[in-house]
Amino acid sequence: MASNLPNIAAMVECLTPETEFKTVVAGIREWGNCDVVTAIIVTVLPGKEELFSNLRIICAAVGLKLIPSVKVSPCLPIAATVDGKDYNKFDYVEGWTNVADSIARACHYARTSIVLLEAESAMKGYVKGIKYCEIDPARLARCFRQLPRGIRMFWYPTLTYIDCPEHNRQLAAMRLLLTEQRQITFVDTSIGMPCDYGNPRVKKNEELLRDLTAEFYVEWAQLYRMLWCYGDDTTYWPDKEIVPAIISAIESPDLAILYPGLGLEKGRPWPEAAASIGRLLNIADGKREV
Repeated sequence: MASNLPNIAAMVECLTPETEFKTVVAGIREWGNCDVVTAIIVTVLPGKEELFSNLRIICAAVGLKLIPSVKVSPCLPIAATVDGKDYNKFDYVEGWTNVADSIARACHYARTSIVLLEAESAMKGYVKGIKYCEIDPARLARCFRQLPRGIRMFWYPTLTYIDCPEHNRQLAAMRLLLTEQRQITFVDTSIGMPCDYGNPRVKKNEELLRDLTAEFYVEWAQLYRMLWCYGDDTTYWPDKEIVPAIISAIESPDLAILYPGLGLEKGRPWPEAAASIGRLLNIADGKREV
């Protein structure tokens, strides 16, 4: 029976390996039972890239590819604190030197030339227009220019803000990134949550994403779709709706990304999410449970 599903990567953070590593490993082994999931994306903090050496071996043992992911914000200084939240200086050149070094180390230990950059919090201050978080385009270009060549990079997130002027600022940064780094593949989060799915905002977001990449990419498939799924939390995709969402909303890309997180703060550990979602994906793929 032919599969209706694209290849899927399951994403997880391992920011405190002293408490999370065993849980991540257990989740990887659960995902190994799902034929549709072909890769695991693990995000670590800069300086923890050696974890990828062991994770690569663990993934290979269950037939999965490891895609290393590094978090950008710890490499950048705090430019402002507003209402107790810290915001980074996104165009800090020396910080991007550290990002480049982290990418190189991650790819070395994972033995791969693919990496995902998790820049969600890194650019929030600039995108939100926080004072002291403004960017200088020439300086930001220097930052992006430092990223290593010959490495395929996924960028997450792409467009999370839809209203001007937030959208215009984020769009400007992404265009600059594409100018300096042609080996970037964006992660599309426009259908990430069910509250967005079917909403006119999603169609608008897709149009903006299409416009963003039109002059650089020939095929729309260069944007990888991500869905968040955190168990019983109604904000995110429940397990039973993930397969229909993938089939109806993801138009045959090379890869789709599921982000159950560790689930610890949601009351469901990552291995349990892997077991539950993995069973549903196997059934949808034609592999019936005996």
